[in-house]
Amino acid sequence: MTNRLIRPPALIYLPHIESTNDFLSALLAKSEPKPGTAITADFQAAGKGRFGKKWHSEPGMNLLLSVLLTPDFLKAREVFFLNMLLSVTVCEVLQKKLPTHSDRISVKWPNDILVDDKKICGLLIQNGFSGDKIQTSIAGLGLNVNQTQFEHFPGGLQPVSMSILAGKNLETRDLLFEVIQELFQNFEDARENREEFRTRYLSLLHGCHSVLQFQNRTDINFKMLGKVVDIDDSGKALFDDGNFRKWISIDDWKMLVG
Repeated sequence: MTNRLIRPPALIYLPHIESTNDFLSALLAKSEPKPGTAITADFQAAGKGRFGKKWHSEPGMNLLLSVLLTPDFLKAREVFFLNMLLSVTVCEVLQKKLPTHSDRISVKWPNDILVDDKKICGLLIQNGFSGDKIQTSIAGLGLNVNQTQFEHFPGGLQPVSMSILAGKNLETRDLLFEVIQELFQNFEDARENREEFRTRYLSLLHGCHSVLQFQNRTDINFKMLGKVVDIDDSGKALFDDGNFRKWISIDDWKMLVG
């Protein structure tokens, strides 16, 4: 039996930092932080997402968080399952906090959380491997909480925040512990029932089983229309255009929104 964590064994708060993921990665390189150790900050100067994109956040307005996980039940080729797990966790917290918008919360493959097709959260998971096993994972997220104006935002998606949707400011400290507790619970539940989380992830997928447009990352004029009918544990999407099916990689294809 695994001892379930309710609160992180260590929660490090920093008013200003380059990146919560980078800080936790450096901590991991020079010490042995306990699984569940969490880093949070009011502001990060070099927040980042996939493909080198920058994450901009006003100081003290949002939730910036990185958590150390030890997914010893996953093989290296199953690495994307953690994206599924973190996506489900954030979406379920948002559904509780924004009940009037719960049916409009979705995941844009592979790692953006949307509400009404606007970006509310970005995820970034960095992994360390030992042989064919995932030894450590740093699960990072940037969640727009109380920010209402967005001058610099990556990815072309229009941003939104929880306060804009709720019509009021929210307490980021309470939200911090809700996200962490939900993540710990889901992480342990996934040891016993990974397929349930895959099902939940697919049900949250943006445009689930509806026709979407995909753009080739090398040739931006090359686009295709179709449905995503499955995601495997490596992160590939099963694309179906009505005539044929094929697995596509996030390294080669981008899901377009709007």
